[in-house]
Amino acid sequence: MSDMLGISSNAIGAYQRALSTVANNISNVNTEGYSRQDVVLKDSAPKKLASMYVGTGVILQNIKRQYDAFAESNLRNSTSDLASQKPMVDYAKRVMDIMGDKSIGLSSAFDDFFAAAGALSADPASTVQRTSFLRSADGVASRFGELNTQLELIATETRQGVESVAAQINTLTSQLALINQSLTKSPTLQSQPAELLDRRDLTLRQLSDLVRVKTSFTANGTVNVSLGSTMTQGLVVNGNKARPIGVDSSTVGKIELVLDPYGKTESLASASGGQLGGYQSFISQVLEPAQKNLSALAQTFVAETNTIQRNGIDGYGQMGADLFAFDPSVKTPAAAIRLAVNDGMRVATAAQFRVGEGSTNVTTTRATVKFTGATPISQLSNTQLVNNSNASAGVTFKVDGARVYTPVSTLSAGVKAAFYLDEAEPGQQLQVMTRDGRQLLGQALTETEKFQLFTPENGFSANANYSEAYLNQAGDKAYRGLDMFYGAKAEVLFSQNFDQYGAAGDSLPLAASMETSRISSSDAKIPAGAITVNGLALPAFNANTDSEIIISGMSVGSVATAYTFQAVVGGQLISPPPIPSTNTASIGQLAAALNTSLQAQGLFATAINNNSDIRITDSKGRDVSGVALVPDSTTSGANSGTVQVRSAAVQVANWINGRSQARVLNPMFGAGANAGFAKFQATLGGVSFELTPTSATNLNSLAATLQQQFREKDKSTDISVVVDGTHLLITDEQGRSFKNFALIPADETSLATGGKVEITNSNVSQTNVRAEVFSEVRVPVALLNLSKPLTINGQSISGYKSVNDLVNQINESNAGVVASVEPNGEFVLTDPLGSPIRINATADGNALDIQPTTYNAQVRMVQVVRDMRVAATDVDFKKPLQLNNVSMSEVAYDLPASHSTDYEIKFGSTSSVSAATPAALAAALNANSTFAASYKAVLSGQRLTITPLKGEVSDADLDNTFTVKSDGVFLSPQTEIKTLPAFVDRINSKSADTGVVAEIDLYGDLKLSTTDEKGTLSISVGPGKDALGNQTQNALGLDPMDFDVTERLKRKLLDPDFTTDIRVSFGNYGDPAKFGDPADLSKIGLRTGAYIEEGCPDELLLFMTGKGAAKVAVGFEGQPDNVRDSLRTQSLTIKFTAADRYTIMDAATGTELADRHYDHSVLEPVVEFQGLEIKLSHAPAVGDSYKIDGNFDGLGNNVNMLDMVDLNKKPTANGKTIANTYIDQINNVGNLAQQAIITQEALTVVNEQAVAARDKVSGVNLDDEAAALIRYQQAYQACAKALQVSGELFDSIVQIR
Repeated sequence: MSDMLGISSNAIGAYQRALSTVANNISNVNTEGYSRQDVVLKDSAPKKLASMYVGTGVILQNIKRQYDAFAESNLRNSTSDLASQKPMVDYAKRVMDIMGDKSIGLSSAFDDFFAAAGALSADPASTVQRTSFLRSADGVASRFGELNTQLELIATETRQGVESVAAQINTLTSQLALINQSLTKSPTLQSQPAELLDRRDLTLRQLSDLVRVKTSFTANGTVNVSLGSTMTQGLVVNGNKARPIGVDSSTVGKIELVLDPYGKTESLASASGGQLGGYQSFISQVLEPAQKNLSALAQTFVAETNTIQRNGIDGYGQMGADLFAFDPSVKTPAAAIRLAVNDGMRVATAAQFRVGEGSTNVTTTRATVKFTGATPISQLSNTQLVNNSNASAGVTFKVDGARVYTPVSTLSAGVKAAFYLDEAEPGQQLQVMTRDGRQLLGQALTETEKFQLFTPENGFSANANYSEAYLNQAGDKAYRGLDMFYGAKAEVLFSQNFDQYGAAGDSLPLAASMETSRISSSDAKIPAGAITVNGLALPAFNANTDSEIIISGMSVGSVATAYTFQAVVGGQLISPPPIPSTNTASIGQLAAALNTSLQAQGLFATAINNNSDIRITDSKGRDVSGVALVPDSTTSGANSGTVQVRSAAVQVANWINGRSQARVLNPMFGAGANAGFAKFQATLGGVSFELTPTSATNLNSLAATLQQQFREKDKSTDISVVVDGTHLLITDEQGRSFKNFALIPADETSLATGGKVEITNSNVSQTNVRAEVFSEVRVPVALLNLSKPLTINGQSISGYKSVNDLVNQINESNAGVVASVEPNGEFVLTDPLGSPIRINATADGNALDIQPTTYNAQVRMVQVVRDMRVAATDVDFKKPLQLNNVSMSEVAYDLPASHSTDYEIKFGSTSSVSAATPAALAAALNANSTFAASYKAVLSGQRLTITPLKGEVSDADLDNTFTVKSDGVFLSPQTEIKTLPAFVDRINSKSADTGVVAEIDLYGDLKLSTTDEKGTLSISVGPGKDALGNQTQNALGLDPMDFDVTERLKRKLLDPDFTTDIRVSFGNYGDPAKFGDPADLSKIGLRTGAYIEEGCPDELLLFMTGKGAAKVAVGFEGQPDNVRDSLRTQSLTIKFTAADRYTIMDAATGTELADRHYDHSVLEPVVEFQGLEIKLSHAPAVGDSYKIDGNFDGLGNNVNMLDMVDLNKKPTANGKTIANTYIDQINNVGNLAQQAIITQEALTVVNEQAVAARDKVSGVNLDDEAAALIRYQQAYQACAKALQVSGELFDSIVQIR
């Protein structure tokens, strides 16, 4: 009985719990996140009675939470996927609506812009249309800005959305951390409260709506959550700890999520899904591309329109300026675009170039021109060449094998440059070409060189033809009239000038000067004509390998005296015993005795030039210095003469200078008493010589007499006259210009003849370039080491402790050099003879601290500026003139030879002088104190000349001062100047005193020249101020001053005929013709350069030809010309010269720029030149021509605006127009929005299926719960009935008792 009661009682309890569970399920049917619970009933352990087991009823094992981990995970994932589409759908549609909106989008703005451009192209002169075009352009800029603003608003919203989602995520992860903390109280999942687990799963589902999560569950149900790609990355919940997420504020313009933004920051770049992933997808797939594409479109639109605008001419005829600009303070181009032009006249409607058909064209072919070129970004194409003209910076180029050339570099148009070729081997040349084959500098190409060079790979135009018409030309014959040069060059330089107060004044010109390197070779040979100086071909140079000493201008005196010779030859001091006076009675005798004493030393002496000079030679070619031939006594007129050593440098200098020579052909003495010659006339350097060789009786004595008189009058030993066969040869070592040579017989009836004179003037007289030798070694004083020894030219220098000691010891030695210290702190050794200076090697270095070697002499070529021009219109003969403090004024009277009374001269108010003879009259005048204080009288024959001592006195003043009478008759002055030739004669008559000569130049103007050898002495023009301080005007109309080289050069630089440079170049010589080369120039110590110092409008190609290796260095300045702007300044003519040929000419200079072949079968021929593209409507006829130049008419031309209109049809990006590019951007956004909608719909179905799958397991079904309720109720009632029956039975049993 008790078992029945217990079984019923336990069952009632179990079913009571079951009914409560069902009731709980039904009551939570609408509770979010609730998971259905089921009771688990289990039979009790059976009880054994006798041989069988009897059941003991039912027990409630547990209440089970219905949960499927897979279904829950699937629901979370589908929720995350579905949630990710919502931002994409919402915002992408908004972007599409904004971009496609007519009032905000760009399509309508582009339409208005191009419509306005079309209207302006129809009437480019209309200011109304220009204003309308600017208004439409401003509308495009505004639309870009408005569209960018709308996109920025959406960007702001999405950022705020991301920040909001991040905040929600942080809230949910914090809740999960708290739930985990509660779950840790129970060790197993089964012991966890179902409600706590439901909250966990609900929170995870809510989190998955915001972002895709990865989960990891522990045994007791706690969960770890990651937003990364793995559970170790992006862990936001780890047990009972949560890490917040946030937006990285350091990244501007982008939304980047980070984990723990205020702690140990970790990137969440892999976070995806959910609303957060949706925002990120929208930003990365729609918003950012839309913004970037909009900015790219803005940049493209601005670049294209600005390019067209800059390629045109505005209404003012100026180059078009940018139509649009970007505000530099705004980072986004779409927002930064601004209209850069606010004046309608600044709209460039006209083309930069125009093309016109020739008036004689046969066909109706029309031409259009367009610039499609680009400006180079660098000066040279060869980056190995640096901007350093020093030879040490040169780059080695080599020509070998079958190739006859090597490319050097391309020189961009407009860049000024000079290329130098160093260490060149014979035959090597620099060649400068245009792309169309015009050779500008170098040597004419051989056929092989042309064949190899003329290829497009070498930079030549496809149809280029070779031309040497402009090769090495200058002036009008040069290519485009440009001053390009090949050879060695020196220019007039300008130095800074400051006044007494330190203020900068006008720069002072310095005459051009060129220095060679040290010249060591004494066996160089250069063919005649291979080298030119300022265009003059030099004769052959055959260096004399013998060392040579010339001693000229010696005099042995009236009483013979001993002579002592000394020289340093090859580093050895040669000092033979003195030559006794018994052997020095004449130059010839002295030379013979000197020869005898020097032969043992390998030296040979001989008398030359009519026994007036001595030549000493050394066949071994040793260096010679310190030469002296000194008389023991000079009291009787003996002297040592002038010494010249013909070193290698001296030979080069003499070759460059040349000598002036006059050859008197076959002069013949006559018969009779006056069989000789009365007079020899000559003009040397403007100075007239009149010699009287009356004593000469034969050709030898005539030569000796003329030489002696020449030297006496010239006061130099530079002139020699020698017999050359049957001729007389007159030579001037100074190289003065020869003219007016004549040998005049004493008696024409004697049959003596002066012969014909052939004159060959020196190089220096024709080029005005003088070569000088200098031999020096320079060392900064600070580098001297006085503790070390020093040996110079084999002579040991000793006994010095200071710099002054060193200078004195060197100068007192026999080394043949002069030492000095210059103000700039340099110690200088100089050999006055121009010989090499040898610093001999010593054990421990030397006091100069320089390399022990032979320092050869150098040659300095200097521009000679000895003359100045005075316009004939400025000369006033009536005014006074002083030249170098000598008055040009004079008055002359021819005194009659027959007279009966004394000559009388009155001057002043009371002074007078009289005398019976002209000589007595001149003497009386000069003895008169009043006269002598201001004047000087000179008598020549019967002519009395009076000159003033003061410069301000003119001829007229003299005439008014003096009254001359003879036999009571007034005499008239005979030298009154009335013509320019008379004025020239007056100046030349005083040249001995002034050192200035005059002549009338080719233009009829007066030319004044100095007569000194170097042409460096000043021409002082006066008078200056008088006694009262007033300026006296002179006959030349010049300011009174010293016209030195600088002042003369200033005047010459204004003369277009003046050659301002020294130019040493190459010439053609021989048969067959050859061309000088850089190897020849290097023999005389000069570098070969290709000078393009004005820049060239064409891009130039440089090559090196000739076998071997050489170095090229370059110095350049300036930037490449803007090719378009340069072409606009040019005027080009295209002429079709044959059925398949045309030429391109520079109209300004007549230069042929190109001569090309073309295919006349092409329907629409195109001519390209330096970026210009000339299109012809159809093939032209022979003789047709077209002129292309820059256009400066901005109102009557619409070509450029038509290009703006065509921009609407021009593919600019990915083969699409600007408008179509924008439409494609809208379509791309629309496609993404539509895809998002479709995806959202599909994911909605998936999510609903996931919800159903989860609900099938964990959801509450009221039908099922109602059935369970009835089932458990019936069981409960049955158990209760059993319990009742058991009670009744129990009561009955009790009653029985």
